[in-house]
Amino acid sequence: MWLHLGRHAKHRLLMRIIQGMVVLLFLFILAYPFLEANTLTVHQTQIGNTSLSAGMRPLRIVFLSDIHMQSWPFFTQSRLSGLVRKINAQNPDLVLFGGDYANSPERTEAFFRALPVIRANYGVFAVLGEHDRPEDPAQMSLLRAAMVAKNVTPLVNDVVSVRIGTDTVIQIAGLDDISTGSPALTEVSSQCRSEQFVIFVCHNPEVLPDAQIALDASGKRNWFDLGLFGHTHGGQIAPFRELLGIAPTVPDEYTHGILTEGKATLVVSNGIGTSVLPIRLFCPPELHVIIATYPQ
Repeated sequence: MWLHLGRHAKHRLLMRIIQGMVVLLFLFILAYPFLEANTLTVHQTQIGNTSLSAGMRPLRIVFLSDIHMQSWPFFTQSRLSGLVRKINAQNPDLVLFGGDYANSPERTEAFFRALPVIRANYGVFAVLGEHDRPEDPAQMSLLRAAMVAKNVTPLVNDVVSVRIGTDTVIQIAGLDDISTGSPALTEVSSQCRSEQFVIFVCHNPEVLPDAQIALDASGKRNWFDLGLFGHTHGGQIAPFRELLGIAPTVPDEYTHGILTEGKATLVVSNGIGTSVLPIRLFCPPELHVIIATYPQ
């Protein structure tokens, strides 16, 4: 057909093809931030730590934060079920949640009531974010009950010891939210023993400068080995972090990613959901799988 067209007809057809491609490219550019917001990535990180037993098998830790269920467009029950299937598919030993499960304490309670069963060998633990934390003690009791009913241990200025296998005990320390709660950092750190493997979980990484100088039960700094944080969404629109005003007071070095300070590996998650606008750009939602072993 192309061979039978005249020169002007060929030119018009070529221009229409180019115009169509430009329109498609423009539509893709417009749609991409919405598509990225719904594309979950799984990041696997391996860390070695001498506080773990040399003979123990690798410890698989799944961490996620900032689900924002029922935010616009709604993070539905179907998406929550898919998320839990993804978590369970990682064969986790521990699952740790970093807060902001919804956009209000009432909806956070509903989130945990709707949460499907998470399978983890040594338990599921969760801290609260600024959107989760009730002011009313009675409402806080209801939220705790909803979490415990789904076998999720709430960590609100709490430290728990978990036996891994037969000869390893680790500690998980969870701090209350630093903006809407009553964080007790020194009380939490002083319950930890730096000779054990300690996981420190807090919703907001803004706490890190103070956490790094806090002391453990023996008066030592460097009291935790793995720090897990959310809150920032990684900026959500990475090239224009300030545009949405998400976590504006968090230092740039703690916006997202994995870094090392002292003996601690720090993970600041992009989170799962969105805030303000239902879009992400070069900042996909993420699930972290941290594999902790004794150094080879």
